[in-house]
Amino acid sequence: MATSGSDKTDNKKTGQLGENLACQYLVKNGYRILDRNFAYYSKGGKKLGEIDIIAKKEKEIVFIEVKTQKPSKSFFPEDKVNKRKLQRIKKLAEIWLDKHKLTAPFSIDVITLSLDFQKRKAKIAHFKNV
Repeated sequence: MATSGSDKTDNKKTGQLGENLACQYLVKNGYRILDRNFAYYSKGGKKLGEIDIIAKKEKEIVFIEVKTQKPSKSFFPEDKVNKRKLQRIKKLAEIWLDKHKLTAPFSIDVITLSLDFQKRKAKIAHFKNV
């Protein structure tokens, strides 16, 4: 089933809201946001991937994938982060560290948000070092 342009716009807005809420959650929990939406492109201009949030807590750099959904969906947002996605994030994390000339220990986390727009609430789950 094809998605309309409106659906894509709604999904993008929902994703941006989720990332903003995830950043607020992280800052509140002692993380410092270093970068957002870090994308890397091949020499041919093809996008190889993107890391939603890069943060630091104490001496560790944390690369965070954010998955956001409306609660009516019949799956868990964390189900969308598979082994292949994690491998891509790890490769992008290594590129980001090299670009910034950092050798800090790092981990990959997943933050999921289930948004209830009617109640204006978000359920957040933080999966560390996946």
